[in-house]
Amino acid sequence: MELFLLSLVIVLLVTLYKKYQQMFEFSEKIELHESYIPILGHVPKVIGKSREQLHRLLRDVFLSHDRLFQVRLLWKMFVCTSHPDIMRAVMDNPKTMNKLKEYAFMKLDQGLLVSPYSLWKHQRKTLNLSFNKRILENYLPLFDKCVGRMIERMRMAPNFKQVDVMEICTRCTLDMVCGSTFGTDSLDDPKAAKLFEVIDDGLDAIAQRVINVQYHPDFIYRFTKLNKNLNQLLKEMSAYVANILNVQRSSQKVNRAKETNSDDEIEYRKPQIFVHQLLKSTRGGEPFSDEEILHHAMTMLIAGNDTTAISICNHLTLLAMHPMVQEKVRSEILSVFPAGCEQETTLEALNQLIFLEQCINEALRLCPPASIVGRSSSEDVEVEGILIPRGTNFVFNIAALHRRKDFWGPDADLFDPDRFSPERSKGRHPNAFAHSL
Repeated sequence: MELFLLSLVIVLLVTLYKKYQQMFEFSEKIELHESYIPILGHVPKVIGKSREQLHRLLRDVFLSHDRLFQVRLLWKMFVCTSHPDIMRAVMDNPKTMNKLKEYAFMKLDQGLLVSPYSLWKHQRKTLNLSFNKRILENYLPLFDKCVGRMIERMRMAPNFKQVDVMEICTRCTLDMVCGSTFGTDSLDDPKAAKLFEVIDDGLDAIAQRVINVQYHPDFIYRFTKLNKNLNQLLKEMSAYVANILNVQRSSQKVNRAKETNSDDEIEYRKPQIFVHQLLKSTRGGEPFSDEEILHHAMTMLIAGNDTTAISICNHLTLLAMHPMVQEKVRSEILSVFPAGCEQETTLEALNQLIFLEQCINEALRLCPPASIVGRSSSEDVEVEGILIPRGTNFVFNIAALHRRKDFWGPDADLFDPDRFSPERSKGRHPNAFAHSL
């Protein structure tokens, strides 16, 4: 028995060694980031860092390399870059469409953000129909209402005292997401305030696992208090979402029984609630499973709420730091929406706010809400003339891309909305701004 166990251990070690050797054989052709320590890799550089410190550290690391380089964290190797040509080549390659395993830390593996490429490509094709231009226009009255509430909350804030703008912005985007995704009014829902806290705590729990490498292995993480807390938060969130889905299912059955004919144009003019589209959508003739619908709805709730709130907050902060720009934005808005005029917000009117759009783009450039994007190769793939094996992790840093001085000039760290003017945009690399990737 002992001889058998010893043989088993030897075979396992040899297999792991061969796999390790094969995986890292190609890495000799890729620059290794400095401060590498055998076995530990670059772990000492990231341990103990806060989210903000880690964000700055990663941005600076990526900016210190022009093209491909590698980072190692214990047994994991990541092929990294902030060069737009390489990012475009990898992100467009069908062999590198799978997300990093770290995306699964959200535990929503049937949702658009996490699902494997084999499932995602069918989901995306179906759900794209829910985000066409005509449908999105129907959300404008809802967004108007939510922003109006946010302004009222700001007016109620005490003068000459610090105000948490992020909290106000997050409440606004929660109103928007609940309305556009579920067709509910979070102001009238006493559970929405609790949901606000649950989402915030859930995102923090996920982030804690991401930045602490020791929690990455499932066999370790499942025994941690962090995992227990996240499971409880997801349970509360899924109960909230599942209850809304049940109500919407019943509502749709009643509506289908009443409506025998429908006009496409009339349907387009109605508010297009996302869960309605989920419940009506099919993939290969089959409806989405209950788990897919739940995971899609929760993904919209978590990702849509957080990224939008961060973007709004960053934009407001940058405008406050640059009063002359803020005044120019204010003047442009008043020229389109005069004070005291009850004018409907339309797409045509918004398209006239040219300088405001430049400011939004510049805020997104300096402060992208999601700065790290990760992919994994499902097959061997050639990148920069190097054959990279299946299962390799790729990491791209949007924050570093947006501050590369070779694409944005020597003032890349400064807030300058005019860099997005038509005149200054001419000749810029087409993929230097992540929204074009």
